[in-house]
Amino acid sequence: MDRATRSWAAREARRHPELLRLGYFGSYARGDAGVGSDLDVIAIVREAAEPFERRSLIWDLNPLPVPAEIIIYTLPAQAGIQVLKWFFSILSILGMKSGNCLDF
Repeated sequence: MDRATRSWAAREARRHPELLRLGYFGSYARGDAGVGSDLDVIAIVREAAEPFERRSLIWDLNPLPVPAEIIIYTLPAQAGIQVLKWFFSILSILGMKSGNCLDF
């Protein structure tokens, strides 16, 4: 799963130059995914034209080998460092390993 996700992330990074960081969390990150598990993806972007609830619509999750959902957060200029700290603390709580995160 990790290799497929990294390959997908590289393609999406070319399509989304606003992408700063992308990671996955949940059962695949913890290594305990089973039948019916989906891939939970989180992205941090510089800015987004769409409101939060519509941001995921422009991301192509179909190349991933399992069903997936993505959560996309913007990185406000003034709060950038705080958001990145929050990002890592949340992923730690959710069971994400540091190797499951990519910088762009």
